[in-house]
Amino acid sequence: MLRRVVGFGVLASFLFVAEGFALDLNGTSWQGTFKCKGVGPFGKYALSPTALSTNITQSGSVATVNATFGANPPIPYNGKVIDDVTFPATAGVLGIKHPANDAVAANFGEIVWGKVKYDGTTGQGTMKLLGLRVTALSGTAFDACKWSLKTP
Repeated sequence: MLRRVVGFGVLASFLFVAEGFALDLNGTSWQGTFKCKGVGPFGKYALSPTALSTNITQSGSVATVNATFGANPPIPYNGKVIDDVTFPATAGVLGIKHPANDAVAANFGEIVWGKVKYDGTTGQGTMKLLGLRVTALSGTAFDACKWSLKTP
């Protein structure tokens, strides 16, 4: 019986500590660039680097990212933040998708993921993400896009 109580206490303290030091991106803003290379109905193409800004809201591990590409209106992405095992308070992985809801878009879909480093005490961070897109807006095209961001 004592072994169970001690074991439960160790498990409960681990869960409490792990939750208390999770990577928190809530309320953060990021700026950087977005560039893509792909293939479509007219062959291979590369998109020029475009200004990118994002705002992140997070509750637990669930994140919403509003991404603004150039002068276009913000586009919502939903996903998850996964803490780094070694540095859970300052590093992790962000994985997001568009469309943000669970509907399947008839003409566009994108998944984006990558490494995030963020120090909540200084407000400094970097984010390197890779996105894979499929679009049928002007003929079917597939591309890979790099998101390179930092806190302002």
